[in-house]
Amino acid sequence: MSKTDSLILYILDDDKQYAGLLQKVAEKAGWLVVNEQSALNFINKPLPQDLVLVLDLMMPELDGIEVIRHLIKEQVNLTLILISGVDQRTLHSAQVLAQAYDVNVITSFTKPVSLKRFTEAINSISQSPSTQKNQMLYICHLLKILPKLY
Repeated sequence: MSKTDSLILYILDDDKQYAGLLQKVAEKAGWLVVNEQSALNFINKPLPQDLVLVLDLMMPELDGIEVIRHLIKEQVNLTLILISGVDQRTLHSAQVLAQAYDVNVITSFTKPVSLKRFTEAINSISQSPSTQKNQMLYICHLLKILPKLY
């Protein structure tokens, strides 16, 4: 069993095609992926307590900084990979802010992301036993609510 067998990777990027590309790469690396284009939809979903998130900083409804602040307020144990079409200085500022709140920032990328470096970044993420438990509880929660949605 690989270390990513039960990890869920969330991708929040308003560019559907770009997010889809990152999703395919992550799935090929063994991740279960939840892909969302709307920051408002994302923060209003039930989310696991331990969250691995690929986050675009520049989005129309809420920017990535606002998403980070919301997740910190909700006391989510957050692991981040930051991406954006903005310059490296803006990405660095977001990374410093997140780390000031003890958020685990794996790396940051400017678009276009090197798919090799992206794969290396997501493969560097390991999970603790509490992360495994929370991920499995979240999957069970989804399985319970899905029949009610249809």
